[in-house]
Amino acid sequence: MELIGLIKPMQGNMRDILSSPRSISLVLAASVLTLSLPHYSRLPVFYFNDLRFDMVSEIVWYFGVNSTKYSISLREVLSYLRWLPLAILVMIAIRLAFSKRGIPRSINRADGHIGVFLVFALISCWYSIAPSISVLRLTSVVLMYGAIFWGIWVIADVVGQKKVVRVIVNTAAVLFALHIFAAVVDPVGSFPYYGRFEGWMTNPGTVSGYAASFLPLALYFALQGPSRRYWFLVASIVLILIMSQTRTELLSASIGSLYFLFSICPKRRLLFLMSVIILLVSSFVWIEIGPRLFPQGTEFSWNRVLAGVSARNNISEQTVTNLTDVSSDISLDSTLIDSNTDSSFADTKVDSSEEMNIDRIDRVVVSEEKNILENIRDVDAAVVYQQENPRVQNITSLSNRTEKWKAGVQYLLERPLQGFGFGTEHHLFAYHNVRENEYIRTGAYFHNSYLGLALQVGLVGALLFYVPIGVLLMREMRITFINPHDHLRVSLLSVVLTCMIAAMASSDLYSMGNAKALPFWVSIMLLVRYRYGSSVLKK
Repeated sequence: MELIGLIKPMQGNMRDILSSPRSISLVLAASVLTLSLPHYSRLPVFYFNDLRFDMVSEIVWYFGVNSTKYSISLREVLSYLRWLPLAILVMIAIRLAFSKRGIPRSINRADGHIGVFLVFALISCWYSIAPSISVLRLTSVVLMYGAIFWGIWVIADVVGQKKVVRVIVNTAAVLFALHIFAAVVDPVGSFPYYGRFEGWMTNPGTVSGYAASFLPLALYFALQGPSRRYWFLVASIVLILIMSQTRTELLSASIGSLYFLFSICPKRRLLFLMSVIILLVSSFVWIEIGPRLFPQGTEFSWNRVLAGVSARNNISEQTVTNLTDVSSDISLDSTLIDSNTDSSFADTKVDSSEEMNIDRIDRVVVSEEKNILENIRDVDAAVVYQQENPRVQNITSLSNRTEKWKAGVQYLLERPLQGFGFGTEHHLFAYHNVRENEYIRTGAYFHNSYLGLALQVGLVGALLFYVPIGVLLMREMRITFINPHDHLRVSLLSVVLTCMIAAMASSDLYSMGNAKALPFWVSIMLLVRYRYGSSVLKK
């Protein structure tokens, strides 16, 4: 009797947790935020001594233990905290299992496919070139699987799929609003090079990939009612896609969104097609213009974008900046001066070992700028647009991605069946003694999710991962073609389609710490749930 008395309150508490919209929304929103925030590039801080705001690249805390000094950055803290909401989602499913004295939902074929891949990935840890990394990456996959396919599945049973998706999209809308805010208050930091937009994230590819994955869902809610806020979200996403100059994400977002719009509104296909064409044309126009307006070392300015090209005024503004602020970053091509700081905020300062060269550097910079000013007095905008565009010089090699793919294929031939261990993709160049300067410009990854996973777990492991997703994708396309009236289902399918296309030039589908992992895998789970339904909390 006492045991029954303990179980009943537990069941009631779990039902209260799952039936509380605020609790569910907070956990889901925290999942979206914590997976995205570690990817920041600049942060706003307030200096109380000077009573001013500034943008910094990092916040670091220093502390000492037994006369030993340690430091920890905000990025490191957030990197650990991002797993906490996922763990809470897993605990929701576990507590429900204890309260029901049984599994929260029935096991389906998708669980079997995921389980087989997890076993295969576990085996790869034994022969991995970096066993500790493989174990950590595998743990993150298990955590994401438990959080999405069990925790969020259970929540969807209680509040409905649309509510789950709405909370995730609304939270993402806040992040996109912060990107637009960053573009207004800190345009130089938001457009660090070639006029490419990265907002407050680490690079243009991250923010554009995130935007592309949410565009079908934003369109779904925008078309649902008269509320204009979702149209503002769509406009923000489109602006980010255009200004980021990421060709793969542009194409994937266009195809995925066009599939969604064609399916739900077949009578307006011509209008949608023309809209997407305008989007692509605008994007490729900016890819042509942006790098010419803002070549390497040129600070971004909205005035220059809106008012047109004024080479003389732009150089003059840079000269004044360099003459009045000797602590500014000096960027000549790709040469960077390492920064050092003695405060808790990682501001950019010149290292003490280089102080003797400050006067010489300033004289060289000022002299070069004076020469430039003398040479461009009579230059008009046409001359600026005749400059070489580095964004199109390597277009045939996809910014040197094809060279990485060739190397990846050669590495795969060494271990075609077993791979080099799950999660070791970014170690393979160093493992094969490739010099860092030959690949570091575009990162240590192979920028191809299909090749990247095959390198980690071999061809068999990659097939175990991608074949079930491909089958799901084809089945859902057939279902939505016959019955396209469930617009939410079509939008979820469009998210998966978008991410699968973008995966041809990015390594992120199996990276659970990636910002767009949550919308992709939540969409996969909800599509699976459409087929198998639910048996949770039935009275």
